[in-house]
Amino acid sequence: MHRVAGSVLGAILVTGTVAAAVVGLPTVASAATQEASSITLGLITTPVVYGSESQVFKGTVTGQTGDGYPTTGTVQVVASLTGSATTTPLCTGSLTGGKTDVATFTCDQTTATLLAASGPYTVIAKYTGGASSDATYSYGASTSNPLALTVTPASMTPTVTLSAITSTVSYGSDLHP
Repeated sequence: MHRVAGSVLGAILVTGTVAAAVVGLPTVASAATQEASSITLGLITTPVVYGSESQVFKGTVTGQTGDGYPTTGTVQVVASLTGSATTTPLCTGSLTGGKTDVATFTCDQTTATLLAASGPYTVIAKYTGGASSDATYSYGASTSNPLALTVTPASMTPTVTLSAITSTVSYGSDLHP
């Protein structure tokens, strides 16, 4: 116990005997400092045949050296016809692990997100931003460099089926006068 007479601590006038720790002062939580992130989309399969477009997109989200790796947030992979502002979502994934300042993501495109057989398309990955493994920091959104994708038409090979006739036909009876 310490004897304090007439001292001002914060906005509290303290007099009398107090314990070594002052109890009841508000704590101030500081917000995490937002840092820039970058996202890289790995190689993609191109060209792909219409109807067989499912593939797994993989890549990394990188934070700042010494500030931890991104731990939350989502990654969406989208495609657009080159030069068009309209995008088609191909898949959405989450971060799956990290080390030092790099986290990885995986996102599976399904045939439910078919693109028309044309192109070329531009494919990008977009990270929403999120927390860091170091609670002092968080990471802002980022967009990958574009990759080219071409979708080719499915093969349209006609099928011809012949069946044997099993009934008897007399010569000339198949003619009509």
